[in-house]
Amino acid sequence: MMRSLCFLHALSIVFVSLATHGRAEEPRLHSFARHQLSDTYYSEGISVGDLNGDKVTDVIYGPHWYAGPDFSQKN
Repeated sequence: MMRSLCFLHALSIVFVSLATHGRAEEPRLHSFARHQLSDTYYSEGISVGDLNGDKVTDVIYGPHWYAGPDFSQKN
């Protein structure tokens, strides 16, 4: 009795998980563009935020920050 109850419980979990997951999304290729901010190495990391209040993300790298969206203006 206990064994059949455990089997039914496990079987119901499998059916519920299959019914809720549905179909998988089609695979898609993610890409990125490399943008070199400086010739000087400061660290492996950066930080981002809207430093000048123009509602565009800026990048902070080392002691400088670069205004977005083109990140060419060094401050």
